[in-house]
Amino acid sequence: MATPTPTDATWSSKTSAGTTPPTLGATTTSSGLAKTTSAQPVAATLVAPQAPPPQIIPAGPCDACQGLVSKELQAALNKRAEGDARVCYERVLTNHPAARASLGVEIRVGRDGSSCDAMIQSDQPEWPGLADCVVTEFRRGGFPSPGNQCVIAKVPILFTPRVR
Repeated sequence: MATPTPTDATWSSKTSAGTTPPTLGATTTSSGLAKTTSAQPVAATLVAPQAPPPQIIPAGPCDACQGLVSKELQAALNKRAEGDARVCYERVLTNHPAARASLGVEIRVGRDGSSCDAMIQSDQPEWPGLADCVVTEFRRGGFPSPGNQCVIAKVPILFTPRVR
């Protein structure tokens, strides 16, 4: 390896392949060493890493609820009200045999038939837990698919004791 001489120049050695690496502002001497004649700063351009392309995230089953409630879906909602939700009411009847209740359930049914949300829209029951139990039954989902869009359905429920 060559020893640099004490001058105002900076010397660099050859690469392992025997060639001199390119150096900005350098000249090559007859010995093959690159000589930089000044220690001026070299402007560098930084290249920012490119961001990955945006991901396309498919819409969830309850995005943009603008569909129409089909007859099949309405029948399934009514069946849920008359069956599973009525079980909630019959629990009330065990302690209050003459109890009556009127509820309005609003439910968002996803494109896949899942229940995205259900809530009591209008509520008259004076019995604790009845509204929560009914909403829980509707939130279980398992409804027929309403098609390409989710739908918002309103289910009025009037619970009255059955005549025996």
